[in-house]
Parts: sequence; structure tokens; C-alpha cells
Amino acid sequence: MLGLPLPPNVNNLVVDYDGEVYGGGIVLAVGGDRWFASVTGTYTDTSLSGDFKSSVEATTIQPRIGLRFGDHTELWVGGYIVDATEKHSGTLSIDLGPFIAPPGGPIPRPVNLDFAVELSQQEDFNPSIGMHMMMSDAWEATVEVGAGDRRTILANLTYRF
Repeated sequence: MLGLPLPPNVNNLVVDYDGEVYGGGIVLAVGGDRWFASVTGTYTDTSLSGDFKSSVEATTIQPRIGLRFGDHTELWVGGYIVDATEKHSGTLSIDLGPFIAPPGGPIPRPVNLDFAVELSQQEDFNPSIGMHMMMSDAWEATVEVGAGDRRTILANLTYRF
């Protein structure tokens, strides 16, 4: 960028959004004395409007299968299946000020930038491994680590009273 400073209003883009998010989920689980399996599913649908339009639709499925060791420790393997699509479109008005002028004369003020973009993930599945431990009647901890394109860490310390 030619080493010229941008006008302050270019660095402070305000976007007005308003909309609705709907969603739901379900957990199916089965198990025995020393084993368990579960599948968690969620669906969300987001529709936003304002300065531009956005919609996001996402479905997640989290299968797990695990073993219980003793009365207090559980280990599992599983994964995350994520299918998400985002669509954003609209026009942004940006006033570049007098700082940028092409050879043919000044740029009209403000500059209207039309855009339309659709985003989605490259990989749908990521594996995970986790552990849950009951430390006492009141305290328990959970740690789950995900690998692949979406690396995740979930850590949870719970106190029940």
C-alpha cells in the first residue's frame, strides 16, 4: 500500500446486525457396567440482516465409545463431524478520503464495495480422545482433545453441591 496512512474511518468499520438463531440437539446414549457409547447431534440455523445479509447453517454429530475403569475414571475415543455453510453478501461503503487518487482523478467518495462469499469447511471429520474423572462426590473433571484440521481442547472442572 504505497506507504500512505489510511483515513481513520477505514480502520473503524462498523457493521449493524440483527437476526435470529434457531437450533436444537439430541443425545443418544447406551452403556453397560464397563462400557458406553453416545452420539450427540446439533443443528443451528442463523439468519442475520442489517448492513448486509448473512446466513449460517450448521450440523454437528459427535460419536463416542468408551470404557469405565474402576468407579471413577472413563476414557473414550470419538470425533466431530461438522457440516457448516456460511453465506454473506451486501455492500460496504468506505470513504477512502483524499489519500488515494488514481492517475485519472480522485476516487468517488464513498466507495461502494459489493461482495458475496460462501464459506464451508474442507474436512467434515476430526477425531478426538477424552477422559472423565470423579475425584470425589462433589468434584469431577473432563478433558477432551480433538485433532485434524480443527484442533480442539475441552477442559471442564465441575463442583456439585
